[in-house]
Amino acid sequence: MLTLWKPRSLARMESLFDDYFQERDINRYLETNFSPDIDIKETPNSLLIEAELPGMEKKDIRITYEQGALKISGEKKMDTIEENELHHRVERTYGKFQRIIPLDEEYIKPDQIKAEMINGLLKIEMPKVNETVGKEVNIEVK
Repeated sequence: MLTLWKPRSLARMESLFDDYFQERDINRYLETNFSPDIDIKETPNSLLIEAELPGMEKKDIRITYEQGALKISGEKKMDTIEENELHHRVERTYGKFQRIIPLDEEYIKPDQIKAEMINGLLKIEMPKVNETVGKEVNIEVK
């Protein structure tokens, strides 16, 4: 079966596509819910949390510990859009975020939590109260 080719239909489609994106507030579509990916690891002496925060600086991040929970919050800001720029694709996410990680207060030392940011990777170290937590301990029966 042959289909009649209409050369103007492609131009019409491109025009509709252009009109759609020019009429929309592009900022509304670019800002989404950003949620950093985290890893939680345990060593014999501490708990370690690593959060991926690409494009962010330490001044944009707040870390608090309260009532048995570690809270990581901040905002990943969108780059400024210039008037003469037309975005064809935006895959990066932006916006405010908050991650709350529940922790046993008897398991870590909150006053000794340390954090550092290296190349977009936030590393948080939380010393454990007792090195034997999580290990097998032989108990002598008398």
